[in-house]
Amino acid sequence: MNRLLRLTWLLERLTSRALVAATVALTVTATAAHAQVRTDGLAMPRALQGLPAAGSQCGLTPAEKLQAQQAAALPAPDARCLLSTSELVRDKALAEWTWVDVRRPDLAEADPQPGALRLSPELLRSKAFLKTRRVLLVGDGHAQAALLSQCRRLKDDGFTQVRVLNGGWPQWRFQQALQAPTQPGAQPGTPSTSTATLTSIEPLGAAALSAPALWAESQHEGNLVIGTRADGLIPLLPFGATLDAWSVERVRALIERRRHDSPGVPLASVVLVHAPERSADVPLAALRQALHPTPVLVHVGQASALRTQLAQMEAAWVARERGPKQPRCGQ
Repeated sequence: MNRLLRLTWLLERLTSRALVAATVALTVTATAAHAQVRTDGLAMPRALQGLPAAGSQCGLTPAEKLQAQQAAALPAPDARCLLSTSELVRDKALAEWTWVDVRRPDLAEADPQPGALRLSPELLRSKAFLKTRRVLLVGDGHAQAALLSQCRRLKDDGFTQVRVLNGGWPQWRFQQALQAPTQPGAQPGTPSTSTATLTSIEPLGAAALSAPALWAESQHEGNLVIGTRADGLIPLLPFGATLDAWSVERVRALIERRRHDSPGVPLASVVLVHAPERSADVPLAALRQALHPTPVLVHVGQASALRTQLAQMEAAWVARERGPKQPRCGQ
């Protein structure tokens, strides 16, 4: 009986020690595993990694992230992509060009381009069958710097013969007006808008620029922005040249000086800024015809109105950059 009790006591002692040892071993193993997990950065399942902390307000929305990525990925404008309407008319292989209408849907529907594909530059990148064809991007004549950047990206993607029609669809329509008589007995090259002046916004059509559009055009190094000293508009813009008074000869002289000063930068557009009450009128059609095939864009308005609009734009940009009041990341 005593021997049985002794054996029972020994078994209990051995079992207790084994349990303690096993517990210690498990604790050490778990600690090491936990340390290894933390070291490898796998504290969470892979599917949960990269999620923002609860309560964080610092992340961008998916749309904002996509916009930022596209802006960062957009290359510098390629001025070699520009193709003037005069060059296009002289091209013996004009019929081989595939026209791609990249204008906004409302503009494309209001004034369609016969036979043109309606694609954005982003969608055009996926059309591999067009990479070896002659592709002509036709816009609305505004914001051509962005379109020239898209042209460069298409070249990088393998589009070997892609160009941008300088002045877009409006300039092509003006080219057609110059080629055909518009009145009985008129000679080719006499547009029907010969009496249009800068005092009226109606005849300008697609050439008219709002204040934000004017600011964007003035940022493009390929454009020449011109105004008169009396208008007082040029000092409000980042770049521009001034005239004492409007005349075709003075505008041409500024263009020649610009070409001499920047021989490596082709002239994309001439942007006229005009305050009707401050300086004399100038026939718009006369300037367009004299400067053809260079597109002419126009902003009509007072310096005080432009100053107010630019201040509002700047305030909106600052407010957007600062964003709404929000807690710091992780709070």
